[in-house]
Amino acid sequence: MGEKYLKQVIDKPVSEDGSVPGGLVFAASRLQGWERLMEDYYVCRPHFDGNTSLWAVFDGHNGPEVAEYAAEHLPEIIKLNGNYRRGQYERGFEEAFLALDERLTDGTARRYLNAIRQKHTDRGSIHVPIHGSPEPGVDSGCTAIVVLIKEGQLFIAHIGSPRAYIVRNGQVERLTNDHKPSDAAEKARVVNAGGRVIDGHISGRMPFSRAFGHRRYKRGPGGHSQRMVTAKPTYKSVAVNATDAMLVVVSAGVWRAIPEDTDLIKLLGADKNTKRLSAACEGVFRHILEMPANGTIGKDNMTSVIVKFDGSGPTH
Repeated sequence: MGEKYLKQVIDKPVSEDGSVPGGLVFAASRLQGWERLMEDYYVCRPHFDGNTSLWAVFDGHNGPEVAEYAAEHLPEIIKLNGNYRRGQYERGFEEAFLALDERLTDGTARRYLNAIRQKHTDRGSIHVPIHGSPEPGVDSGCTAIVVLIKEGQLFIAHIGSPRAYIVRNGQVERLTNDHKPSDAAEKARVVNAGGRVIDGHISGRMPFSRAFGHRRYKRGPGGHSQRMVTAKPTYKSVAVNATDAMLVVVSAGVWRAIPEDTDLIKLLGADKNTKRLSAACEGVFRHILEMPANGTIGKDNMTSVIVKFDGSGPTH
């Protein structure tokens, strides 16, 4: 499998389960798998702000440092944003995402990122890509999704590859679209910024057109909307109704291995004989790890977050 992957899979997931009295039941799980590093992070904040909960997944690339930094700092940046506090969630999300991306270049953040990089270097697990920069945030970064649940409404901000789904009336609805350089609007921005899209990748290497970090693709005089890669999120709000069963948020390592949305949700609901909702996430991971060992499908880090709206666990 080459130096990118381990010789022995790390198949023990890190999981958590929780509930809000009279309300949500949730679970989250992540698994390193065959990757040399764990670059996925998630955030579950059922008591984020008053009657608002926050759920997020961060999918790191070429190193864990930006994803770890974003998972630790983005929720508080959102909470302190003036537009968020006034209920202007779309503008608040945009300002918070862009503020975090800008913060990655300041001295304090860069020392933090270097400390994370050094921690993994000391463990002998860091992998710097060929032709890549060893400075964190130049060739490394992360994509992200944040979902707020407040008073029967979902507020979603998204950059790059993590996906969100809602299960309603027994059907699966995907709530996000991946930000790919091959999409017309994304490609136009990349080309206008002086970039090229080769085989669906910016410069033949970068598979997503919106992300934190990845400063190599953010140079030049243009603003955020004029860069090859931007941290400006796509925003969506969705009302939760009585027929909605759950919210599911996953990293790219999950949906790439199970690309059919309906198949993924069926697998998440397959393990009902358990008291742990997180067992549903872990069951999907096991299914993926059982895939053929050749190729790259099923080799990525995997993360899944489930939020059930009716307050029921998997045995109900």
